[in-house]
Amino acid sequence: MDYYQENIERIASYIKNGEKEDNDCKLGLEAEHFIVENETCKSVGYYQENGVRDILNDLRPLYEEPVMIDGTMLGLKREDASITLEPAAQFEISIKPMIDINQIEESYKKFYHETSELLKQYDYRLIKLGYHPVSKIEELKMVPKTRYKHMSEYLSARGKYALNMMKGTASVQVSIDYTSEDDFRDKFRLANCFSPIFAFLCDNTPIFEGKPIEKGMMRTQIWNHVDPDRSMIVPGALDHPFGYKDYAEYIYNRPAVITHIDGEERSTKQTLMKDMFSNKLMEPEDVIYNLGMFFPDVRVKYYIEIRMADSMPDAYIFAYAALIKGLFYNERNRSKYLEIFRNVNNDSIVQMKHTLVEEDKDASVFGENIFDFILTLITDADEGLPEDEKHYLAPLKKLALGRQHIYEAEPKQCEA
Repeated sequence: MDYYQENIERIASYIKNGEKEDNDCKLGLEAEHFIVENETCKSVGYYQENGVRDILNDLRPLYEEPVMIDGTMLGLKREDASITLEPAAQFEISIKPMIDINQIEESYKKFYHETSELLKQYDYRLIKLGYHPVSKIEELKMVPKTRYKHMSEYLSARGKYALNMMKGTASVQVSIDYTSEDDFRDKFRLANCFSPIFAFLCDNTPIFEGKPIEKGMMRTQIWNHVDPDRSMIVPGALDHPFGYKDYAEYIYNRPAVITHIDGEERSTKQTLMKDMFSNKLMEPEDVIYNLGMFFPDVRVKYYIEIRMADSMPDAYIFAYAALIKGLFYNERNRSKYLEIFRNVNNDSIVQMKHTLVEEDKDASVFGENIFDFILTLITDADEGLPEDEKHYLAPLKKLALGRQHIYEAEPKQCEA
């Protein structure tokens, strides 16, 4: 048996099985938060007295079941949403995939209200920024999850900002569905082409390790120095038509760091995934686990996950979801931007990121100022949305018209 080709087929088949009908395409939303002390804005850790462990216990009656990992409660689940913890106890809410932005807003606000009310008894609150504004990396303790321990040991040797990514950042991720491999190719290409622009638009990181940033898009800068095997843009993603097997080849020929094999989680470090499974067929749980061990700008699982936005105030979260819906789920907009991006390749995206970081508000993309390009995006997205969702775009439009980043337009959540 050719185990290599069979396992590539199994990974590609899993991605293909994510195909949806046209009328069943939805948006997935994940939003990360920092829990901080009201007075100091210092991070609340998992282990401390009245820490995140206790907060999860307090929230437990509002959820149907706990998420148990390594024998420890590290999250909560219910029908419409789930809570999970990032490495330094960043508090993440994952909303059940929905197409209606109004329903996404309702589910998110339910979580936010419940959690905020509970935090008041401890004099804590949730904040939404791309990087922790006060606590430094050495002060942030990891949650008790074996996977994160192995990841930190491996990634810290791969990139200078690996631990900053794991412990100091918070993001918003929006996922989209696809209906066929051709549709997947189009949407994956568009998502990668838009990724630097989305990062710029959703830049909400004024502070890095307690100091004002010197250049913009700090989370993008951090991800550029995590691990070239599993972050940034997927190699070849824009250099040729990129389908299910191409993504399968991408992950199968790289180190998985931690691999799910024979029903268990193993630290495999630099061993390539193809070598781990050189004489073994991947089971569905192996495929699912190992797809989650890669973190490119645009990630593929059972859907396409767009990962470039910073954590941001809720009005911008819903605006961003609406922007993506209006652009990706409207045929006219997909066709328009596929044509605009027809000559874009991987190098083009690397250069666009660099230009936006270095030139910030004076940067040009596709021959016009970045803010003017964003205003066109918003106008097009508006035309792709139903009438009762168009209003969600207003915060992003106001931002672009004012030539501002989110952290400039909004009151400071914390003083460093």
